[in-house]
Amino acid sequence: MFDISLFLGLPVTEAIQKGLNRANPHALPLFINNDSDYLHEYVTKGIRYIGKFVDAPANMSTLELSSKNIESLVCKLIPDFSIQEFPLYVVATVNQPPVPL
Repeated sequence: MFDISLFLGLPVTEAIQKGLNRANPHALPLFINNDSDYLHEYVTKGIRYIGKFVDAPANMSTLELSSKNIESLVCKLIPDFSIQEFPLYVVATVNQPPVPL
C-alpha cells in the first residue's frame, strides 16, 4: 500500500535562491524547517521546493488558503516576492512502506 499526500510548493529557482541568500540568516531556519508548521523543504526529480504538505482530502478552498499562507511566509523572507511571477505547484508525494526482509 502507498501513502500518498500533496505538497503545495514553490520551485526554488535561481531567482528565489538569490532572494533566500539575501534573507536574514537567523530567520531562514525558523521559516524553512521540516519540523515546524511553517515552510517545509521537499525535493523530487531534482527539483527543490519550499511549501507545505496539504491534508487530504484537499479541495480548492484548502489549496487557496495554503497558497496564501505560503505566499505570506515567503514574503517575510523575500519581501519583493510575487506569487504571480513565481507560481506554486501541487506535487503528489508517494511514501512506500518498508519492505519486510
